[in-house]
Amino acid sequence: MVGFVVLTVLYRVVVEESAHETEQRNRRLAALRKYNAHWDADVAHCEEVMRVGSKSFFLATWLLPGWMRGPSLALYSFCRKADDDVDEGDAEGAAGRLARLHTRLRDAYAGQPADTCVDRAFSACVRAFEVPIEIPEAMLEGFRWDIQRAEYQSYSQLVSYCSRVAATVGAAKFQKSPILHGPYTVNVL
Repeated sequence: MVGFVVLTVLYRVVVEESAHETEQRNRRLAALRKYNAHWDADVAHCEEVMRVGSKSFFLATWLLPGWMRGPSLALYSFCRKADDDVDEGDAEGAAGRLARLHTRLRDAYAGQPADTCVDRAFSACVRAFEVPIEIPEAMLEGFRWDIQRAEYQSYSQLVSYCSRVAATVGAAKFQKSPILHGPYTVNVL
């Protein structure tokens, strides 16, 4: 079933894209380089982050249309590094690391990302494709639940957690996605 959904989405993007959608996509892709003069080099770094840190996602990006691969790598590499930042180090310092991630996220959305390849690429991507900040904020909320060692008493609570920590990139890309279709209102998380 998942394979069918993915193929349907890809067919929609590759085959059924209207002239207006193509023009809108091309404007967004041009904005990536406007927002980040180092876009190509930064995405190459993001690709390496994913090749080493998340082999399954790295391989899956090769199934995407070429234009979608760079923005996908930018989104996911930020999520991957954010997860690593929270997890690495002592438990006592996790809350401080999470607070710094909130600052990095706000700075990225304000067009003032940290001077790293991942943050610059992420910032350009979320701004060019108008990804609602609520999506990565939900991921950080899931990280907070991890830090607090939340226990889930129901399947619904577990799904709520998973939608935050595991579905963030998918929500940004495929759930009425700005990368595929333009801006939208977030109700999924």
